Amino acid sequence: MIEAKLECKNVSCEKLANRLSKFRGAFPFGYKVWAYKDRVFAYFRVRCIMDLNEFTRRLRTIKNAEYQYHKIERVPRYEW
Repeated sequence: MIEAKLECKNVSCEKLANRLSKFRGAFPFGYKVWAYKDRVFAYFRVRCIMDLNEFTRRLRTIKNAEYQYHKIERVPRYEW
């Protein structure tokens, strides 16, 4: 399992949460979305790196969005 923290700029919380909910099959573990100043953050877990790549591809369709992954790490099996 992969754990990631994403920072977005020029995107609303609702839009990012909408993208995450549409991609729900890869997020059975839930996710958190919050806003701080002019940035939106998301924290989520996915099953594999291919799911993370697919979500990143879908993020690229948002116009004028700037995003950056702050943390991507593998979660040990005993923490699932």
